[in-house]
Amino acid sequence: GCRRVSAYVDSVRGSHSRGGGAVGRALASALSVELAEYHRLISILEAQLTSQIGSPAGSGDGMQQRRLDKKVLTIRQLIVHLRPAIVRLRTLAAVVESLPQPTTEAGGLCSGGKLISAIQQHSCHGDTRHSSLLHSLVAQASDPWFEILWRWTTNGALPAGSVVRERIDNSGATGREFFVAEDLSVPDAQLWHGRYVLLRDNIPLGVISMDLAERALVLGKGLNFIRSCLGDVRWELEMDSLQDLVRHSGHEAMSERTCLGYRYDATQTSSQSGYGHTSSPTVLGSAISRMAKQVNSHILQSLRDKHHLQTHLWALKQFLLLGRGDFVSALLDGLHRELDSRSADSRRVGSGEMDGVYVHTLMSVVETALRTTNAKHLPSYVLERLSVNLIAADPSNERPDAWDAFHLAYIVDAPLTAVVHPEATSLYQRVFALLFRLKRIVYMLNRTWRQSTALHHALRQISLAYPDSCVEARERTLHLLRRVALTRQSILHFASNLQSYLMFEVVEGGYEVMADRVAKATSLDEVIAAHDEYLQEIMRKSLVETGDEGVDSGGVACSTAGGGVEDSPASTQTPAKAPSLGKELTQVLDASLRFCRVHSALFEMALTSVDKATKARRAAERRAKAGDWGYDDVDRDVDGSNLFESLSDESQVLSVESIANEFDAALGKLLAALDRTLNEGPAQTHKATALGLSGTHRSTCGASSGGPWWRRGGVGVAGGSPLSVAAANVMMPVSWSNDDSLRCLAFRLDFNEYYDRTGFGGTADTTGSEDGDASDDEEME
Repeated sequence: GCRRVSAYVDSVRGSHSRGGGAVGRALASALSVELAEYHRLISILEAQLTSQIGSPAGSGDGMQQRRLDKKVLTIRQLIVHLRPAIVRLRTLAAVVESLPQPTTEAGGLCSGGKLISAIQQHSCHGDTRHSSLLHSLVAQASDPWFEILWRWTTNGALPAGSVVRERIDNSGATGREFFVAEDLSVPDAQLWHGRYVLLRDNIPLGVISMDLAERALVLGKGLNFIRSCLGDVRWELEMDSLQDLVRHSGHEAMSERTCLGYRYDATQTSSQSGYGHTSSPTVLGSAISRMAKQVNSHILQSLRDKHHLQTHLWALKQFLLLGRGDFVSALLDGLHRELDSRSADSRRVGSGEMDGVYVHTLMSVVETALRTTNAKHLPSYVLERLSVNLIAADPSNERPDAWDAFHLAYIVDAPLTAVVHPEATSLYQRVFALLFRLKRIVYMLNRTWRQSTALHHALRQISLAYPDSCVEARERTLHLLRRVALTRQSILHFASNLQSYLMFEVVEGGYEVMADRVAKATSLDEVIAAHDEYLQEIMRKSLVETGDEGVDSGGVACSTAGGGVEDSPASTQTPAKAPSLGKELTQVLDASLRFCRVHSALFEMALTSVDKATKARRAAERRAKAGDWGYDDVDRDVDGSNLFESLSDESQVLSVESIANEFDAALGKLLAALDRTLNEGPAQTHKATALGLSGTHRSTCGASSGGPWWRRGGVGVAGGSPLSVAAANVMMPVSWSNDDSLRCLAFRLDFNEYYDRTGFGGTADTTGSEDGDASDDEEME
């Protein structure tokens, strides 16, 4: 045992050692003391034996006298003297044997927190002498480690071995003593999220708990955040507020570090389980909690007062989430003039191309929108952060759309990047893309409505002036315009309701909750959590959270034509993959944009013919007033022949009819996907099977059992035996079952059961809806 302990001490102190570190050297020093005590005992006993053996064997009287003086060392006495030392030596040898040696694949000696944990585990022994020895050994070996913890939690300083310029594995590495490592490759802007890593394997569980280690990580990280990101390099902890802990510790004569619990105390750590949970707060835990409270208070006060955190979060909602209506309207007008004017051959709404589109030109549009609206009264530290990004176009798209490439950006730097981190910025951009596209559709619909009004007025004037001209073409034109008006109203109904839902129920409602949580937060992590949950809730409720892959429809195959459920063995044994809500919503928006483009192109062509006829008519009136003939021959522009024939062209009618049916089908599929999500969820089949429900019972929750859920008044009502309340609650997805706002949206989108009656995406029967445009027909006739 002595040789093994000596070999370990030599390996730590020798030049060939690869990793012992401060903790290893402290352990080696403690082991050296134990070896010295053992050698001292051997020397004393050896000297006594030597003096005994070297004395003259002389007369028996001398031997008898030594026995009487009890100075003769017998074999039994020698065993008694050596037994405690041998037991201690065996214990130390067993501890040393359990530690990795330099020749192992680990690449070096066990060090730091791992070494302390290994020794502390040996102290869990029923023999009090064994545990006392090990506790003493842990106390001596952990003293340098507690010194590192003290410097980290009071100054944010780390030992040289914990600072690297490479990605750090959370599992730790040989040679790192502390449970915190710093990655200098991470910039200061991301200090809070990526600079410091918790090495869980390096936490000496049994000495400190996992929770205490995490709090210590946040404390030291906060100190560095104050200096590097907030710029308060002279700020320090107020240690005077911890003096009551020093007095209550009963160790006023010791150093401040020792009094605050930065030392190994077997009475404090004995209550800790193997998982690092303590039954009562320790002096060290109380000290770290108080220091963390100071750090968090200063960080939040600086972010709120000096760096205007809450104002910037509000500005992100106003601009990136399009909450400022006057600015958005001015921005859309400016973008329409800038982007659509570039197409010389076709002035269509939304047909801007990427050629000649630059960031500085779009930025001038944004600045104009700011100057011409109430946004100009906002603080300069908000307005100067607005910028424009151009997203790369899809290479497969031969005619990229500059509208889709435009993205409004809000520049956020340190220390605000701790809250608005790159992942949060990415979510803001995704939500902006959805909201901006929706605003664009509403803008285009409003503009085409103005075109439609002008065209209807012109057609009425022509019909009154030339009642017998192009009767058949006029009838086909009336049918075309009726179909256009119906589809435009359907898209406007969809876009308006979705926009209202997103802006008021999702964004505004979520922001109020988030702002309240941020105002009441007591730590930076609470602020970050409130903001992240706010964005995640927006992503979920705005239907863009799901990925590209389809979601499991739970064994319920939805028919495109009828929206029904195929209750067949194939449908229950092989679950179908249904497109996600995000994909279905994208299809609806794409169809809406295509309709707006076709609508605009069609009406711009018609209005061009009307303008030409108006000019010809005014010229004829001027000639008639001058005494000349007004018209030399029949003018097909004036009598509307060219206009009616162009509008009644079969290709135009088929194009409008096709895109109108495409929108109806896409919206019907979206409503069906909403019904599946709200009513069934991705784990429908598994949960139904677990409850022992038959295919008939499962179909009572499907889209074909008497229509969608909002027609049936609840889950499991129509189409068979009603489900029990408990079964219905189990089958409802937790994340959607209580989302009343999304349920109300689904109802508003199909409040008159149009898509339900037409089979979720089937061709609409327009005969029943013609009354809505009767006034337009009367004007034309």
